[in-house]
Amino acid sequence: MAAGLSVLCAGAFVARVPDLGPFTLGVLSERLGSVVIGAGVSTLLGVALWGKHGGLLGSVTVTLMTYALDADVTRRRSALLALLCLGIPWALHAILDLGRKRRLPWVACAAAAWAGVALMQFHDRGPYRTSLPPIDAAVPAPGAPNIVLITMDTTRYDAVFPASQESRTPHLQRFAKSALRFPNAIAEASHTHPSMASLLTSRFPIEHGSISTSPVIDPSIPTLASHLRGAGYRTAGFLENPWLGPDFGLSEGYEYLHKRAELSRIDAWLAEDPRAPAFLHVHLFEPHGPYELRESHWPRPPKGAWLDARARLGDTISANFIREGEVPGTHSLGPADFSWLQDIYLSEVSAMDEWLGEFLDLAERNLGPETLYAITADHGEEFGDHGALHHGHTLYGELVHVPLLLRAPGVAPGTSAASAGLVDVAPTLLEAAHLPPLVNAAGRSLLASQPDEHPMVSTRFHRNGEHLFAIQSAEWKLHCRVRDELDVSTAPVDFQRLSLPSSIELYRWTEDPREQRNLSAEQPDVVARLLGDLSEWQSKALRRRARDHAGGTAKEPSQATYDALRSIGYSASGSDDQ
Repeated sequence: MAAGLSVLCAGAFVARVPDLGPFTLGVLSERLGSVVIGAGVSTLLGVALWGKHGGLLGSVTVTLMTYALDADVTRRRSALLALLCLGIPWALHAILDLGRKRRLPWVACAAAAWAGVALMQFHDRGPYRTSLPPIDAAVPAPGAPNIVLITMDTTRYDAVFPASQESRTPHLQRFAKSALRFPNAIAEASHTHPSMASLLTSRFPIEHGSISTSPVIDPSIPTLASHLRGAGYRTAGFLENPWLGPDFGLSEGYEYLHKRAELSRIDAWLAEDPRAPAFLHVHLFEPHGPYELRESHWPRPPKGAWLDARARLGDTISANFIREGEVPGTHSLGPADFSWLQDIYLSEVSAMDEWLGEFLDLAERNLGPETLYAITADHGEEFGDHGALHHGHTLYGELVHVPLLLRAPGVAPGTSAASAGLVDVAPTLLEAAHLPPLVNAAGRSLLASQPDEHPMVSTRFHRNGEHLFAIQSAEWKLHCRVRDELDVSTAPVDFQRLSLPSSIELYRWTEDPREQRNLSAEQPDVVARLLGDLSEWQSKALRRRARDHAGGTAKEPSQATYDALRSIGYSASGSDDQ
């Protein structure tokens, strides 16, 4: 029995490894419930009626039906885990061959399977990490402010600030009235890992190295959390997306790291040592697929075409259905279908907003009025804007235009017309906290009276295949498709060789924010200028990357360096060429 339990527990643990086989969505036990219960009941019922072969038939049938009928990736992994945990005891029973009339050995083996599942679920309820080794001489500066960073997964700008309908995010609206808002903020990528890596390192994806088939950043690059920890902050991440967990390189510097953003856990962590300044990062996952209609957060009943769309699509949309919709026309969706899907999505955004209201009240009670806050998103989501669903497949505004709000003492509320990127968030927070900047950062502080304007660049890289670039100026936005199979982190792209119109699109985004009218053939001079800007951006990014590999960022500044920089009043972010 002990050997069987050990095998089952080991199997359960292996099944949750993020990159096992074709699956890359991280831990799966949060979706185990109904799958394992269904498989367990069917297995025991099969044993009772038809013996051990009936048990096998029951577990295999339920898990395969789950795999076939529910396309959601995490539930499919749950189905395989259920088969593992409930099929192995059947195999043990078959090997022992104790006879059909003896039920107790099978029950004992089934109990071992359930113990493996329970142990794994118990393990996943706990934090990834509760402490890190101390940093020598990491003493915070007197009066160092607390810093709260809130990132929302899959939250497009108009989900928070709609242009033509009532907002469904009252708590974010209330927060925005006391914050500085950047309505032109752009994410550096249209999917989570490279986008969040850019936010946390102030590097572009071409520098930190996260691409579609290799979602791990260069370990020599410091993150905002590790930088603040070196400045004497205690650091915590409550990060609900598995891409931000310890397996993919973005969790460096968080002393306390948990996969669930639960208010009770956050409250307990804040109360642990209120004397030291805190850096608290919360990443919320609700708007990400799968979508599930939140009835209490949905303002109107469906009617007409929307009622028909609801009948066709239902109230719960699987993640794989959404992902497969990256190819336009895959599901033959019409305008009413896209609208219904977006309504379900917006109900998820509204539910997230309600949680945010409670969290902001908790943070303000615990951390006080001098706390710095930044709220943004990693990317958006498409609902037929260019004929498709999901995210990560293009760089149009619905995927890279994100909300960005900053609240800090001495920063007047209002709206800034400055261009902004996620790479600018860390330099801005460090500037507001009067802390030294990240070394070799690509971003700049947005708190200057006139922030230096620079083109905003978003990218989507593939190891073998098509690379996407988008550069946005004050008036124009240019898209490029590069089909060369090259490593863009080391081999520069010759943008001047790209051909019209197949590889280039140009939009006057100030007049055409939905990017519907391609003007590349009509504006060759603008195309040439923006291609030149893109080449210059690439050169600077590759120079910064070369400095990283030369060891320029291998070590965090010492406390003595921090004190020396502060003594001469240095608090601005570094530029590309300094």
